[in-house]
Amino acid sequence: MHLLQIAKALADPIRLRLLAVLMQEPLHVSELCDLLDLKQSRVSRHLGILAKAGLLITRRSGAYVYYRFNNLHKPLEKLLAATGALNAEFGCLGWPVECESDHKELLGYLLQRNRQNLEFFANPSRIEQSAQEAWVDSGWYGSRLADETPAGDALLFADLGCGDGRLSERILLERPGLQMLCVDQSNHMLEQARLRLQGLDAHFRLGELQHLPLRDNEADGAILSMSLHHVPQPDLVIAELKRVLRPGGLLLIAELMEHSAELMRERYADFWLGFNAEQLQGWLQEFGFRVASREQGRGHGQLDCVVIKAVLEKERFNDATIGPGKGSRLAAAGRGV
Repeated sequence: MHLLQIAKALADPIRLRLLAVLMQEPLHVSELCDLLDLKQSRVSRHLGILAKAGLLITRRSGAYVYYRFNNLHKPLEKLLAATGALNAEFGCLGWPVECESDHKELLGYLLQRNRQNLEFFANPSRIEQSAQEAWVDSGWYGSRLADETPAGDALLFADLGCGDGRLSERILLERPGLQMLCVDQSNHMLEQARLRLQGLDAHFRLGELQHLPLRDNEADGAILSMSLHHVPQPDLVIAELKRVLRPGGLLLIAELMEHSAELMRERYADFWLGFNAEQLQGWLQEFGFRVASREQGRGHGQLDCVVIKAVLEKERFNDATIGPGKGSRLAAAGRGV
């Protein structure tokens, strides 16, 4: 992209305000109009200019098109970091004065959205298992995740977005010796998981997928079972997994394929209406994972699912970073790939 086109795209206060917000969170046009108190025609026109200059990327999910900052645009990212924009410090260097108030509005909006999400998962009547089974066959993808989980003493696997612990229970019963770390952002769901997993080798931590409550290289493997479509920026979750998994660590993902059932947003707090399997693989490869297998199907459900098995490549580590026994534990368990 030519520098002149980028400079022209940035030479407007409204476009700078849009860019400042979209560096923090992906949003669709209606949300941007509400946050910035601008008419839709103006927002759409300025978004088009920013996207044409390569500063934004888009992703359609059902009836909505979400815009976000193109964080692959490294030269601009360095420039914005130098001006404080990536840390939401807009008080100097020519940023419009409205950026400060825009940022506060965005924080309030995100807090409200997160509160609604937590309230949803704290309400058992809204998470009726039988109602979800009509849409997504958990038996189909659950059996595949369990089959791919290795057996082996002292292996630590993280069930991320564990919900009520149903999947962890199945895996722990089928894989004696495995330790399971259950992570969820909802206290209510963790309490349900604790009750379900009593007597099994399970541990529990409260936390978000974008900021996992795990140390660097702590886990031998991780499972993301129908969790990514609840997260605004799924690629940031993959980046976190790169941090918390050991060299050669195993990642198992079960996700919805792209669909158009808009009611899933309100009924089940879905942010994305599924994913394109190639897009998921692209994120994995971007952050150092090698895709070992991929299977698509729906079982008895109405919506198609994909199950992906990926391995964190060891080549990204120096030998000095791999402690005694690390990186070889999965292979020692007989399930290395």
